[in-house]
Amino acid sequence: MKFIKKMANTNPNNFLSMYILIKAEFYRVKNKGYKLERLYDEAIKIATKNNMINNIALISEIAGNHYKSQGNMTVSKLYLIQAYTFYKRWGCKLKVKDLENKYPEIFKKNSSYGKNDCSLINNIGNKLYIDDMFECSIEMKRSKYEFMKFIKAFQSISGEIVLENLLKELMINLIASVGAERGCLILNKNNKLFIEAEGEGDDVCSIMENPITLDEYTKVSKLLVNYVVRTKKSILLNDGKCEDIVFDDKYIVDNKVKSILCTPIIAKEKIIGIIYLENRFSSGVFNEKRLDIVELIASQAAISIENAFMYKKINELNKQLKKTVDERTKLLNESIKYEEMRTEFFANISHELRTPLNVIFSGYQMLNLLLENENLDNKQKVDKYMDTMKQNCYRLVRLINNLIDITKIDSGFFKLNMINVNIVSTVETITLSVAQYIESKGINLIFDTFVEEKVMACDVDKIERIILNLLSNAVKFTNKGGNIFVTMYEEDNNIIISVKDDGIGIPEEKQAIIFDRFIQVDKSLSRNREGSGIGLALVKSIVELHGGNISLKSKLGRGSEFIIKLPCNVLEKQNKSAKKYSNANSNKIEKIMIEFSDIYS
Repeated sequence: MKFIKKMANTNPNNFLSMYILIKAEFYRVKNKGYKLERLYDEAIKIATKNNMINNIALISEIAGNHYKSQGNMTVSKLYLIQAYTFYKRWGCKLKVKDLENKYPEIFKKNSSYGKNDCSLINNIGNKLYIDDMFECSIEMKRSKYEFMKFIKAFQSISGEIVLENLLKELMINLIASVGAERGCLILNKNNKLFIEAEGEGDDVCSIMENPITLDEYTKVSKLLVNYVVRTKKSILLNDGKCEDIVFDDKYIVDNKVKSILCTPIIAKEKIIGIIYLENRFSSGVFNEKRLDIVELIASQAAISIENAFMYKKINELNKQLKKTVDERTKLLNESIKYEEMRTEFFANISHELRTPLNVIFSGYQMLNLLLENENLDNKQKVDKYMDTMKQNCYRLVRLINNLIDITKIDSGFFKLNMINVNIVSTVETITLSVAQYIESKGINLIFDTFVEEKVMACDVDKIERIILNLLSNAVKFTNKGGNIFVTMYEEDNNIIISVKDDGIGIPEEKQAIIFDRFIQVDKSLSRNREGSGIGLALVKSIVELHGGNISLKSKLGRGSEFIIKLPCNVLEKQNKSAKKYSNANSNKIEKIMIEFSDIYS
């Protein structure tokens, strides 16, 4: 085949029809009848044009035998009659007799196709013409064949959504449908044309892994492509010429291209691609009817290409989303693992810190008992040292308690012991329990309420902790002679608890972060008050666990007000195992000592 193809390129008049016949026989062996039937007709047409009587006879006989093997006797007879006629005109008597012996039902004397009636082919001068009846039958067969190819092409591209597969199917079917020798598909991406696929013969199509631009590609008539892009109209060239348009294209001349078909793929009035097909061997391969077929296929291709682009984009987005989800999941798992380690660390360290503290407290109590009855010269100084030791032990207890509770809140193990109580009397009792201590600091403590009684569900121990923490803060930042106000009132079925002082206030830039962990308003080394920066963060968390919220109003130099809003929910069934609030004197004193342990006189 390669040798004959080379000869056909050199001398098409003598060898092109035989090359096409050999190609057809190759497809017959490969059981690709839908391809070889077009090639038989093309070979006969070229042989007829070049007055190659022997080639016409041989090709017609082979085509007739093929259709007979397929069971299509009507078409087979037409080709065999044509072969018989041209063998006879060639003077090949042995082949004429051979056909008569092989097909007596066609060539016997009383047959309707008998020897005396074989007038389907007439010799006029030196030219050979196929009789109108034969041409009509062949044309009907061709039309049906081309229609079936069109349907196949239309179906193959309409159901494909993967862009690479779509372009391959489109290229293969276009070349097979219209008799092109080669072609390519050009797509418009961001107003730039790229060669995406190219086909060379039947079933040979390659997808460009790295598409190249039209300017870089050398296997198309760029002049024609740019004309189609500019006008949005299809164009047909035969023998390098087109009606009403003059083209002087070096590519067409240098490559001796006989036929070119170029049509736009248009979607929403915008060119999204170009179909480019050519044939270097035969002129007139592409006609108006085949152009109509290509334009119909192009209209479906426009829809399919847009769908394929959308599918590709969705796939890329899904891959990117999956990658992002995987990355975020990995980070989340690492964060969770880190949080678990941190929680475990705080739990362990808190436990380890409490153990030696208990030993210190026990040692302090034993030492206090031993020194109680001792008559020491410097007893006052010893008592001062003992008080400092005790206060700092309580301060450590407070810090450890806060760390443990923060850890429990973070890990979800912090539970509220909810019971129905009169919240007004509860807050009043808590406030009055520290009145003596606060007044000993030279600060006035005033409790006031606008509601006498309000029963609601809360954890009394945690409410006590909130109030003591806020009062402790107020004492820290209120000077002697100042005032602290605890006020209660009801608003929209919510209880409002206000703890207000007329102390030094909080700078405006610190107010937004005052409830964040480990934040200290006063970081000066000379301050007379201490704090870990956990207390207010813990207060906020406990309030929110009650379904409430806490806010701050403050002006520098004029004091601060912390406002707690708690919903007045009531438990329908009281939890009998719920821990009751203990207000025993010893318990109360210890709580005050712990919560106020970071205030120095």
